[in-house]
Amino acid sequence: VLFSNLLRLAWVMYTDRPYGAIVGNFPFRLDSFLIGVGLAAIKIFYVRGFEKMSRLGFFIPAVLAFVSLLYVFAGANGGHLKEDELLWVRTVWFSAVSAGIALLLPFFCNSQYIDRISGNRILNFAFTWLSFLSYPIYLVHLEIYKLMDRFFPEIYTWYPALAFVAKNVPVVVLSLILYFYVHEPFISLRQKILAKSKKKDFPAVKEA
Repeated sequence: VLFSNLLRLAWVMYTDRPYGAIVGNFPFRLDSFLIGVGLAAIKIFYVRGFEKMSRLGFFIPAVLAFVSLLYVFAGANGGHLKEDELLWVRTVWFSAVSAGIALLLPFFCNSQYIDRISGNRILNFAFTWLSFLSYPIYLVHLEIYKLMDRFFPEIYTWYPALAFVAKNVPVVVLSLILYFYVHEPFISLRQKILAKSKKKDFPAVKEA
């Protein structure tokens, strides 16, 4: 994580690359993956620590810290106008937002408060499909936003809630298409290939 931040810092200071050249550049985003791996390691190897992180007393300060971080980022025009002028937005911001999310996850993963509402069918439906679509949304949202910015720049003059819906409905629709017609068929194909390979590796023994 430290190396990724130092690498981003050196790259930005040397080339003065804009925010967009960093946010979608895989080598500069490995810290986000490593923070997730670190949280998984805590969950597996330090169960008591993870349990403490899932408590409300840990979650509330984590929420306040994360909201404060987003507020500071929004003060930089949310990465639209001044992002390329700000060094921290192009460097430590990526690790900070990943760490902020990591601190929130134990509560949703392991909290008694979440268990109490898990019987709600509407919430279960919403969270289940949000988890199914999270990766397709991650893949397509920036490209959709760029297209919307290019062909519908007036969207930013709309009421914020309406603009949010208008920008994200195409994201969700395309994500559903990817999920049903790309993700699921290939998962099914993988399962079939694995099943065949297991049969070859472990042939059935005929009974005498």
